[in-house]
Amino acid sequence: MIEKSNVLRKMRGNKMVLSSSIVLLMTIFCGTFAGLIVSFDPYYQDLENKLKPPLWRDANNRIHLLGTDQLGRDVLSRIIYGVRVSLLIGILAVVISALFGVILGLISGYYGGIFDDIIMRIADVQLAIPLILLAISVIVVLGSSIRVLVLVIGFTQWMAYARMVRGETLSLREKDFVASARAVGANDLRIISRYIFPNTLSSVMVLITLNMATVIVLEAGLSFLGLGIQPPEPSLGTMLSESKNYLSRAWWLSTFPGLTIMIIILAINLFGDGLRDVLDPRLENY
Repeated sequence: MIEKSNVLRKMRGNKMVLSSSIVLLMTIFCGTFAGLIVSFDPYYQDLENKLKPPLWRDANNRIHLLGTDQLGRDVLSRIIYGVRVSLLIGILAVVISALFGVILGLISGYYGGIFDDIIMRIADVQLAIPLILLAISVIVVLGSSIRVLVLVIGFTQWMAYARMVRGETLSLREKDFVASARAVGANDLRIISRYIFPNTLSSVMVLITLNMATVIVLEAGLSFLGLGIQPPEPSLGTMLSESKNYLSRAWWLSTFPGLTIMIIILAINLFGDGLRDVLDPRLENY
């Protein structure tokens, strides 16, 4: 395992990690304190001032930096609240899938045999079903809400964690330090929690970071199709869906939510790539 001080030193020296971290911290800050940042109610409709362009000032001389939408709502306020919803769903879904996948991967890799066969065959079956179709099917049956989205996305992303952790566990369980722990009487739970899991943590952290981008895109896609966050709740995917009928008249309705998604996903992917470089000792000399 890499020492914490060494990891922090490498992260400070990695420009990719540093720059993407700043963007992500700003995004998290905006999402967390959205109620304190925005100047307009994201739900308030003003039909007399709909489809106003960016930098438009209202009768009270208040500026709408990104304009208003088809219902006269402030676009910037809705984007900030939409970011909060995306981060909430993304974080909760990733936590569920990571916990579920890591536990199953440890069991599968450590014990092998029938446990390995059952878990990996379930993963194979689920991987054979297109993710978006599986998510749509479940949401149609259970209905659309933040809770359902979190559960659906969370339990359709565990396979990557399980496969990766299983592969590393298969290798680690044959190492000398595991054999030594077993020889002195350590039980399976202690061996897994104390000796195997910590050595898979760096890979899990990188996968969590990269999987966050997938989850946010999936949530935006489902909301775009009308199966995710429902109006009038702000969502980046819903904003893109609502803007498709105004592309020629109000370019800002689709441009700014789309740019927001692109920037967040790019920052997450760059952070994940940089984190992999920092945590993987095999890349030390590259």
